[in-house]
Amino acid sequence: KKAEEEARKKAEEEAARKKAEEEAARKKAEEEAARKKAEEEAARKKAEEEAAAAAEKKAEEEAAAAAKKAEEEAAAAEEEAAAAAAKKKAEEEAAAAAKKAEEEAAAAAAKKKAEEE
Repeated sequence: KKAEEEARKKAEEEAARKKAEEEAARKKAEEEAARKKAEEEAARKKAEEEAAAAAEKKAEEEAAAAAKKAEEEAAAAEEEAAAAAAKKKAEEEAAAAAKKAEEEAAAAAAKKKAEEE
């Protein structure tokens, strides 16, 4: 009977030990899963932040390029306007000079005619 009691006790201890081992293994697996999930979450968050930063940088670069293009176009338009104004002024000056020459020629002709008469 004593041997039976000891065998039963030993079996119970074995079962308890096995149960404790299983519990520890389960807990370890749970912790591992939680750690992995946290790592994946951190990696996802980092990727999202990097994508957002890249998108922001691209938008900034595009805005800067658009501003530069607009500036260049404005400068070109200004140059064209200045050239047109200079051309108009030159034309007006040429017309004034021609008119003056015509008037001088007419005056000279009138003077000559008066002298002849």
